[in-house]
Parts: sequence; structure tokens; C-alpha cells
Amino acid sequence: MNSEYARPNPGKLQAVSILHTVFGGLEIIIGLLWAFYVLFIGILTVGFGLLLFPIPLMFLVTGVISLIAGIKGLQRKASFKLSMTASILEMVLILGCDPASFGAGIACVILLNQPEVKAYYGR
Repeated sequence: MNSEYARPNPGKLQAVSILHTVFGGLEIIIGLLWAFYVLFIGILTVGFGLLLFPIPLMFLVTGVISLIAGIKGLQRKASFKLSMTASILEMVLILGCDPASFGAGIACVILLNQPEVKAYYGR
């Protein structure tokens, strides 16, 4: 048996993975809703509303990366760099008026910097 899968995940790492999975799914849904809204506003304003297009794109990209990081973490194939990237991207969503993802990103960064999680990754 591979020793990577024999050692258990720390509880804090599982919490990070769960947060990434839940918020990744929510960010994808919010991004799709924003995309429909931007298209609707774009039609009503004869194209000027399409200037808001980076907002749903930001949500969709962050959601996909967070979902991938969360699922890999729950399968015990977590990557420190991917988890940290997803956490930082979640904090950037404060620009899209999403304080819940901002809070989850801060919580994940704090949990990823705990000594037992760093020891799990060998850092």
C-alpha cells in the first residue's frame, strides 16, 4: 500500500477541503447567475452592460479551481499549492461583493498555515 494514502488527513486539512468543495460549487452557481444577468443587461443596454463580463468569469474560474482543490483534498490527493491558490482566489472574490467566500478564503489560509497541516505536507 502506498504510504501517501496510509497516513490520515489532519482534521484541519479535511475542513479546508470541505470549505473548498462547498464554496466552489456556490461560486459556480453564482457565476452562472451573474452571466445570465450580464447578458440580460447587455441586451437591454445595447452592449454596454457586457462591460461587467469579468465578474462572472472571475466567479467561474475561482469556483472550478476551488472545486478541484476540494475534491482532490477529500480524496487524500491534496496539493498545498492548489489549496493555497484556491484560498487566495476566494479572498479575491471580495471584489465581486462576495464576503462569504472572502471569509472562507481567510479561514482556509489560516488552517493551511497550522503546524500539523504543514507537517503533513512536509513543509
